[in-house]
Amino acid sequence: MTEEFAPNMVEEAIRIMTAENSVSVALLQRHLRLGYGMALKLMDPLEQNGAVTPLNEVGIRTLKSPSYALRSKGAGPGNNKG
Repeated sequence: MTEEFAPNMVEEAIRIMTAENSVSVALLQRHLRLGYGMALKLMDPLEQNGAVTPLNEVGIRTLKSPSYALRSKGAGPGNNKG
């Protein structure tokens, strides 16, 4: 569920995947210093926000629309917190 994560964590995950041009649980684990279970759960709000595709038939997700996902969360230029 999205409530388990701070809004900025979802936004940071989108930024990381965009910068690395890659989508994986391991990527989120390394960059956000999360355990496997939390990194896996973080994929759900990323999919719901339109940042990543659902798993395909061979278990791969792809980066879908990171700019849309960031805008829908209220992030982006001019609205950064921090």
